Amino acid sequence: MNEAEFGNSFAKYIKSNPSYYFSYDMVYKEVESFQGIPDYLGINMSNLYRGSEKTMQIPLARWHTISILLAFMKKKQFRTVDYIIKNTGLSKKIVIKDLNYLCRLGICEKNDMGNYKFASNFEMPIAHIHSFELKMSNWKRALFQAVRYKTFSEYVSIVMPIEKERVLLQNIESFKMCNVGALLFDAQNLEIKILYRPQKNTTISVQHLYYMSGKLLLEHHSDLQVSSNIQIEF
Repeated sequence: MNEAEFGNSFAKYIKSNPSYYFSYDMVYKEVESFQGIPDYLGINMSNLYRGSEKTMQIPLARWHTISILLAFMKKKQFRTVDYIIKNTGLSKKIVIKDLNYLCRLGICEKNDMGNYKFASNFEMPIAHIHSFELKMSNWKRALFQAVRYKTFSEYVSIVMPIEKERVLLQNIESFKMCNVGALLFDAQNLEIKILYRPQKNTTISVQHLYYMSGKLLLEHHSDLQVSSNIQIEF
């Protein structure tokens, strides 16, 4: 069995065996992030529709820059243009252009001093994400990649074949130290064994989370509106 077949079997398992650990509204394959491309994302959408009617008016091509700006917006505190430029590294022209665009959409508001904050009636859409990195043999590479996904994921786990139990147990402290789940999947018998269950991640980057939440909403909003059942993207 190659890695693609292994991944397909794992995705089907999640779809047909919902549990406390694998209970998602949607499952997506290979959605690109700032930190690479996770093999699968398990998504809970309880807060993804907040402000979605305004957010979905933003073209996907503009979302990269706009998500960076939104990460520095506050609900009650106005931000100066200079503060935003300093913290984002974006040019003054781009910052003012995109902030005024967000004001027209009703996502941000501007005061008489020319400063900006979130509009009082806007809630940022947020996806609750569990990222999975699948590998057939190289656990070190899987762990390295999985740690990067913690910038936007509430939970991150690697998944390896059941035959790799010994090597994962020998290195389980590395997973505990990184707070990355270690899962074994028996693709023949469609069974999962959890060697380490990660704790909820508290080191999420607002910028990365906003980017991924908005990207999921903008790229897949038609799928997200179908039903609350899990959808597998192949």
